[in-house]
Amino acid sequence: MKILGILQNIANTTDTAVVMVTHNPEFERYGNRIIRLKDGEIESINDNEQPLLVGETG
Repeated sequence: MKILGILQNIANTTDTAVVMVTHNPEFERYGNRIIRLKDGEIESINDNEQPLLVGETG
């Protein structure tokens, strides 16, 4: 979670996009936009209006 906190801080305080690829759906709660791929194609794109900050529970 420490690395996720660093990446989140970079994304929130600079004009930098952070792309994280994971198979763990738990981490999507922290992202602003979730893009799901299936068989190499975009399956869905969803905006997370209230992403959690690392350390918050929800």
